[in-house]
Amino acid sequence: MIMGTPAPAPVPVPTFPDGGLYTWSQSNDQVVIAFPVSRDLTSSMVKITFSDKALLCVIEGEPQPRVKGQLFRPIKRNDSIWQLEKSQKNGNQLLTIHLEKAHEGVTWPMVVTAGLYSELDMDPHSMYILASLTQGESEVSQNCLDLFTKAAELDSIPAQLKLAAWYEIGQEESPSIPFRQDRERSLLWHTRAAQLGNSEACYIVGTVHVQGTHGASKSYSAGLEWFNRCIVSDPFLADTQPNIFVAAAFQSGLLLMEGGNGLGDPDPARAAGFWQKTSKMGHPQSAWNLGIFYLNGFGVEQDIREAVRLITIAMSLDPNLALPPQLQSLQPSSLPTLVRVAEEAKATGIKPDLDSLVSTVLAREIVASAGGQAGETAALHSQPLTTAERKRATEQTQFWLSVATGVAAVAVGSFILFRYRQPIVSALGLGSKTN
Repeated sequence: MIMGTPAPAPVPVPTFPDGGLYTWSQSNDQVVIAFPVSRDLTSSMVKITFSDKALLCVIEGEPQPRVKGQLFRPIKRNDSIWQLEKSQKNGNQLLTIHLEKAHEGVTWPMVVTAGLYSELDMDPHSMYILASLTQGESEVSQNCLDLFTKAAELDSIPAQLKLAAWYEIGQEESPSIPFRQDRERSLLWHTRAAQLGNSEACYIVGTVHVQGTHGASKSYSAGLEWFNRCIVSDPFLADTQPNIFVAAAFQSGLLLMEGGNGLGDPDPARAAGFWQKTSKMGHPQSAWNLGIFYLNGFGVEQDIREAVRLITIAMSLDPNLALPPQLQSLQPSSLPTLVRVAEEAKATGIKPDLDSLVSTVLAREIVASAGGQAGETAALHSQPLTTAERKRATEQTQFWLSVATGVAAVAVGSFILFRYRQPIVSALGLGSKTN
């Protein structure tokens, strides 16, 4: 069994969400290259060298040049400039290089077309781009594979994800892939990308450890660690990639709710903390689970009003969700009455169990439907639960939560499977097919 962690660990550098070290665009007379950089980077830490047909950009403290190699076409080096730009929105910095084309109107298919002093003497991202442009639709040449592999070894995250996808699928599913399926190698490359801070790779590695597949030992503690690394990989992940943020946070809650497999006892309070975040982002199963917590005072203080609010929101967002089993004797229209009964009981210092509250609601509705006055019922003054009854009620709550979270795990897993296979499908040139 392998743990899926190659050594030595790579040195993370700022990237775009897809893992790319730079993006570029062009106009009729100019090529602009943009790099995400750390917030504390200063101009003195950047060294950029222009020549008529070559470019070298080195940032202090980073293991590889950001861009290095022979340019596609000559530039006017004396008119080319670079600058640091800070985002007004989030304070992040971009380093931009503005290359003035020597021949206006010529379209560049890439920035770097060859190594500076030898074939592979270029930055890893340019190497990845060159490999992508040379990849055939029906087969992958040895030169193309060598470029992808070298780029991945130099910590190009897109190249690492490409190789991970190919090893995940293998020739068994696509003859164009240059090697057989090897899911342990797929995990190794995903882990390498995750160590570099790629959020999607962190989520995939976490899922593998939770399931105990790809040669990895089943470990909820390792899964939770990778999910958390996914969440903190980008302070703006909830805005830039909300689906990955929600999936990682929601699954973290599931693991904490269940416990075991190296994680210790269940921790519903921490689970609730994760689901608070994801329910606010409109994730229906998080709201539903959290509603059950508030309904029963499980991991949070019991709050029937908040429970009803969350469960109602969840059902409005997902028509497949229904009232939890403890409330299924009620109609959704009865929920406001349940809130009133609970708050009346709380105002008088009575702490009835949930079954008593539901019984009171049903009794009031029966009386109201018969045209009578809905007075107090004996249900609110029921005797406290015995130890055995409370234990049985708790076990029932945990059972329904486990059923609910198990179903949710399948749903979210299917959702992420679509996202996970997208880069694989794109790598194979199969368009929008998601089989």
